[in-house]
Amino acid sequence: MPTIQANGIDIHYIAAGHGTPVVLLAGFGGDHLSWGLQFPAFRARHHTIAVDNRGCGRSSAPDAPYTPAIMAADALAVLDHLGIEAAHFVGISLGGMIAQELALAHPRRVLSIQLHSTAGRADPYLRILLETWRQVRAQLGREMVQQSMALWLFGRRTFAERPELIDMLMRQATTYPYAPTEVGFARQGEAVVTYDSVARLGAISCPTLITAGEDDLLVPPRFGRELAERIAHAEFHLVREAGHMWCWEKPAEFNALALDFIAKIAR
Repeated sequence: MPTIQANGIDIHYIAAGHGTPVVLLAGFGGDHLSWGLQFPAFRARHHTIAVDNRGCGRSSAPDAPYTPAIMAADALAVLDHLGIEAAHFVGISLGGMIAQELALAHPRRVLSIQLHSTAGRADPYLRILLETWRQVRAQLGREMVQQSMALWLFGRRTFAERPELIDMLMRQATTYPYAPTEVGFARQGEAVVTYDSVARLGAISCPTLITAGEDDLLVPPRFGRELAERIAHAEFHLVREAGHMWCWEKPAEFNALALDFIAKIAR
């Protein structure tokens, strides 16, 4: 699995497939494996790249401030290494903030963005929640924080009807050898709570798809609607009976929606 050195750190990524490039940007605490239910479908139609954000996976976790702008520069460093001029960017949660920053600061590198389960800025509730998770992670360890986070990542229907999915994902999260360090977890949390693109969203001009899970407790649909109201010609989809990580809960629906959006742009 390839790793490059750029921006003072090691940046790990995976890449496969042929065609128009698509970059998958993971959310808070996730790396390229977050896209395990998407990557095969995307690589069948596109040159697909999934980047480990700094602080996660096999990328470095420097003890210094992280921002979506810095993480956007990391993603572009991977594209530069691969000789890719422009790509479609698909981001979820924190990855959606990174995608916003790419469209705002590097529009010539962006063919389209997808903003799934994300916001232009955190509200006080989310700031307090992420600080609570940081303290739980520091004091009680990785397994306890993963159990706590699951309550915000999935909708109630998934808990009721698919407990085996949640159990499997939580087992993987607590045994994964490249889980975020305490430093990486804290610094990524800071990147989320300090980000604010709201006043700049009107400058995004590329095709934009926005989705929100109807039952998302972490980033409720009102955040997605605010993005759609401020980004010209953005498409907004409310996903019924789905939580924050609806790409895991409804992978077939997610993949079809995301890939159809990219295909529509190419027509």
